[in-house]
Amino acid sequence: MDIPAARIDEDLRRISEISRCVRTYQVDQGHQRIPALAGRYGIRVQQGLWIGRKAAENEEQINAAIEMAKAHRETIQSLIVGNEVLLRGDQSPQALINIIRRVKAAVSVPVTYADVWEYWLRYPEIADAVDFITIHVLPYWEDIPVAAERAADHVEEVRRRVAARFPNREIYIGEVGWPSRGRMRMAAEASPANQARVIQDVLALAERERFDINVIEAFDQPWKRAWEGTVGGYWGLYDAYSRTRKYLTGSPVSNHPCWLGAGIGGILVASAIFGAALTVRDRRISIEPTLGQWVGVAAVATTAGITSGLTAESVLYETYDASTCFHALVMVVLALAAPICATASIMRNGYIATFDGVLNRSTTRRGAIENSCGVVLLFVSVLAIQIALGLAFDPRYRDFPAAALTCAVIPFVVHALFDASDVRPNAETATAIVLVLSAITIVVTESFANWQAVWLSLVFLALAATLVRGYLLRILRRVDAGRQARRSERRRRLSSRT
Repeated sequence: MDIPAARIDEDLRRISEISRCVRTYQVDQGHQRIPALAGRYGIRVQQGLWIGRKAAENEEQINAAIEMAKAHRETIQSLIVGNEVLLRGDQSPQALINIIRRVKAAVSVPVTYADVWEYWLRYPEIADAVDFITIHVLPYWEDIPVAAERAADHVEEVRRRVAARFPNREIYIGEVGWPSRGRMRMAAEASPANQARVIQDVLALAERERFDINVIEAFDQPWKRAWEGTVGGYWGLYDAYSRTRKYLTGSPVSNHPCWLGAGIGGILVASAIFGAALTVRDRRISIEPTLGQWVGVAAVATTAGITSGLTAESVLYETYDASTCFHALVMVVLALAAPICATASIMRNGYIATFDGVLNRSTTRRGAIENSCGVVLLFVSVLAIQIALGLAFDPRYRDFPAAALTCAVIPFVVHALFDASDVRPNAETATAIVLVLSAITIVVTESFANWQAVWLSLVFLALAATLVRGYLLRILRRVDAGRQARRSERRRRLSSRT
């Protein structure tokens, strides 16, 4: 895809409002136009050239970058030969050094190489080939993620550590930033407020300590979500679609800018649940719903009202292709269907059909509400297992859909309080075991500092308890029977003494 010149020109105009320099990563797909257009706005360019595994493509990048450096001497400030080549393993250190030296010999501007800071310490020989050292410091992506409030301190610690390893060398921070959307990583929470905080803290640090930084990135890049999940597409200072700044310096930043719409939607969802409760009341019998039933309905409606808005917000930011849209659609349908079905069953003093009862109709007692509850619970459980196993075994780029699952699970938890049936089916038991083990794994991996992981794990445990409520009831009944037996024995002994 070749980016139109008009689009680049407009983006550079916007960037000129906050910066006098931009960094690029390649010399094709329209990026070759940037140096000429940037000059109109007094913007200097750190021109990158992409180095990968294919020699022919590398050769094209090298030759084009050399020609651009010669043609735009007043605009191109430096050449960055390769980006995280060693991190990806695309070239050996010596091969990379040879490319850097070749480019350096052909141009008059300073030449550098950019990579994650650990790789400069791992391959210090690269420093001898460059004019200055360009490191990437992304506190969110560290092996042990750093919380937003400590991000600036971490950047300074890393910079000083690299400077100590390479004394008397200029250390340039080529990438530093924070995502505004996406999953938490341990204590590192992606949010608009945290993004604003980290950027401002790092800029203040750079000004105070007098070193240069490049904030990643100018605009959100939705295509990155296919590689890095939701968080990959939200590192920009500008929105990808409106091309407007996400926040202004000194202005309040909200993590939920659509809170009013979400609140109104939540009220409508809660009202629909109460409406369903009133609609399914069986007026043919004289027994009115108990206060406990209405309290249960209120708990379901309140939970759905709160979480439905958060669910809608997550769908807005987390969907980007047909697969994620379908997955989000399923979650939304289940999140809305579960409260309605569970409420109807609570008001009718009904039960929830077992998985076997849903799949094998010959064993299912007739009852549309009960069967509907069973179908919804089956789909919720399958979805929960899919999410739980993904987060347990391949979590790096996966989100925590805690709000949607809470909206879908809590209604069945509330329903279980009114269902005294001693049912202990095998399929539900196996599902519960998987959920419990996954919840433990997720919390251990993410730590208790990750409140998103803890919240979702608690939802998994709540669903597991609901699925094996027959076993839990049996245990509670045994405990109660034992307590009653001990009381009777104490009374008998007391009577015999008197």
